[in-house]
Amino acid sequence: MKNFIKKLFNKLKFIMVKVFRFLKVKTFHFFAFIYAKKLPLQANRYLVIAPHPDDEIFGCCGLLHRLIKMGKDVHIVIVTQGEAVHKKPLIPVSEIVAKRRELATSAGKIIGLTSEQYTFLDWGDSKIHEKQIYGNRPKELTSIIESFKPEIIFTTHPFEGGDHYHTTQIVSQTVRICSISIKIMYYCVWIWYRSLRLDWKNSYTLLMDKNEREIKSKAIDNYALPSDKFGMPYSGYLNKLPQFCRWRKELFFEVL
Repeated sequence: MKNFIKKLFNKLKFIMVKVFRFLKVKTFHFFAFIYAKKLPLQANRYLVIAPHPDDEIFGCCGLLHRLIKMGKDVHIVIVTQGEAVHKKPLIPVSEIVAKRRELATSAGKIIGLTSEQYTFLDWGDSKIHEKQIYGNRPKELTSIIESFKPEIIFTTHPFEGGDHYHTTQIVSQTVRICSISIKIMYYCVWIWYRSLRLDWKNSYTLLMDKNEREIKSKAIDNYALPSDKFGMPYSGYLNKLPQFCRWRKELFFEVL
């Protein structure tokens, strides 16, 4: 009887969590519908910075594909190697790193990017915050930014925490010391699970057409489906995240 009650409780808890997440995401969609403006794309040079391989696709694949179709200059910087995707990997970390970079460039090909449009750094997955190396990060980004000269940088929303927060902090520090004027925009990956108290008055959305949504879905699957020989996904267990990233819109916040 106790086992039955425990199983029933766990099942009800699982259902409630799913319902809560569903309602929260729908609330995000509603706020975006009420407040968000259409994302302007007048600039010509765009830099997208991703804490891990896959964030750029989950958060702004539709944007990237649209920019490429418009003939804009686009570059992607992936700052960690994504090596900490599993706490206890069953294959060498070097193999995980190589595969995740391969998945990044193959996802890029799906949306029209070339390998030359990627820069891979090795800041250390889940280690960006380490004090002994944190201070050097802006210098590493400065050379990339001043070489590419973007008009707009897209980076992850700091409310997402962890590497996403620290990456954005470093991007902000870098922009302040750069010799060129750059606008910063946040894109959203895990924000759906975080606070609803966002700067909605400075929010923007990009409405994807059917073809763009299909391409994004294919690029997401490119990351989410491949597994190693032990069945562990190279990009982690993302079965919960992609369904929320397949929304017909992408959400962005302007940093003022």
